[in-house]
Amino acid sequence: MYLKHYQLSEIPFDISPNPKFLWMGEKYKEALATLEYGILESKGFVLLTGDVGTGKTTLLNMLLNDLGDEATTVKIPDPSFTNQEFYYYVAKSLRIKGRFNNKGVFLDAFEKILYSNHLKGRKTLLVVDEAQRITHELAEEIRMLSNMEKENVKLLTIILAGQNELGDFLWNDKNRALRQRITTQYTISPLSRNETRQYIETRLHIAGANHEIFDSRAIREIYAFSKGCPRLVNIICDRALLTGYSKDVFTIDKGIIKECAAELTIPKYSINRGNPEDTQKPRSKRLKPVLAGIAIIAALLAGLAAAGFLGFSFTQNSSSQNTTSSTDSKSITHKSPEPQHVKPSPSRTAGSGNGNTASESFEPKQETISNNSADRVAPIISPEKIVIQFGRNAERLPEKAVMEMERLIRIMGEHPEGRVEIKGYTDSKGDYNYNMQLSLTRANIVKKYLIENGLKASAIETEGLGPNNPVASNDTPQGRQANRRVEVEPIFNRSEPLTDSGTNTKP
Repeated sequence: MYLKHYQLSEIPFDISPNPKFLWMGEKYKEALATLEYGILESKGFVLLTGDVGTGKTTLLNMLLNDLGDEATTVKIPDPSFTNQEFYYYVAKSLRIKGRFNNKGVFLDAFEKILYSNHLKGRKTLLVVDEAQRITHELAEEIRMLSNMEKENVKLLTIILAGQNELGDFLWNDKNRALRQRITTQYTISPLSRNETRQYIETRLHIAGANHEIFDSRAIREIYAFSKGCPRLVNIICDRALLTGYSKDVFTIDKGIIKECAAELTIPKYSINRGNPEDTQKPRSKRLKPVLAGIAIIAALLAGLAAAGFLGFSFTQNSSSQNTTSSTDSKSITHKSPEPQHVKPSPSRTAGSGNGNTASESFEPKQETISNNSADRVAPIISPEKIVIQFGRNAERLPEKAVMEMERLIRIMGEHPEGRVEIKGYTDSKGDYNYNMQLSLTRANIVKKYLIENGLKASAIETEGLGPNNPVASNDTPQGRQANRRVEVEPIFNRSEPLTDSGTNTKP
């Protein structure tokens, strides 16, 4: 619909996995090289993981296209098979003829094909996409297929590609035999802000664009919406091109992206299924009717009390009245109680597992500082922590932590004098030296993200503390998960020195 408007030859942001539009950034080159190495060296099992929409299927399609006739491939798009259905699918894909009365007959025919391909110098691949859906029983059957070899050479290379929870599946004790056979693996992480820009420009160029269509501020909004997920980038860019076409504009700006992001955001409904429009109003507007009702009730009570209908009054006691009568009329004011500073309660902790974050709000707050002459307000920054939870042995910034990091980056931009302390931790399982190195690696992953998105390296300090300072018992899976964390603490200077109680002591 909009191709002619933007002078494009084809749709640039189709969400279908098309190898032609694969942007070969550094991480995709590394992933492709890892897969090719596992295949060419007959490594047996190769693992490819990444979050939803990071381009795993597109990368696999490109790999298979590149291999062409050099490999015989069985690709399983969804492994939710029974064992019998799995063997039937493999036999059909390899054009194995005949009926199989038992598994042994199938395995004999299957091995003959593997050996025949080996003699011809061809690789045989079994590619399992969406592998996080696989059952323990089928995983064990696939593991047994990997045992087929001749002259100490694996006849079958198996690629398991799936979402990040596939790692949790493989760490289940039922799958330890399979896990030990995985010799090559790669995890695709979301795009950075700069990579998102390159990704968009590359796809537009392939589609025939010869001028700038998305301006720089629009691309920043796209990244804020997508968090670097290529599929979400495609969705909002396609929607923006359509919106721009309907508005008869040729350059997509920040306003159009914001409009599209609002249209694409699925609203959250309250549990009582009330009017969805009410749940989308600002909280202050939703509270107005309630506050108005409270005010009316308070006024009625005050009127009744003044008329003597209630057994209490809003007047001061007799001693206060005597004091007031002897005082100048200008000083007849009720002294307000000293403000009590209440520490904000931490936000609800997300569920455990790889990629969860638990953080307290660290927005700038205002604290009332009182003295004898007047009340003043001095800005104070509350240096509260962000806690990022990592999965077992995970070395990738969880996607759910990205939003907290973006918020921290915005706040640090407003306070250039601040600095950030990052401390990495692990559970107590495994080798101590390995855990110390792993904790520092995790801290540096967070540091790298902050630097790539605008923070100065000189303002960031990292430290790896391994299993030290646990926040929970390492005797339970839940406790070990809580201990696998990185603590990110923004440190700001207070505008004026305060005592421990928070009250300014200056005259």
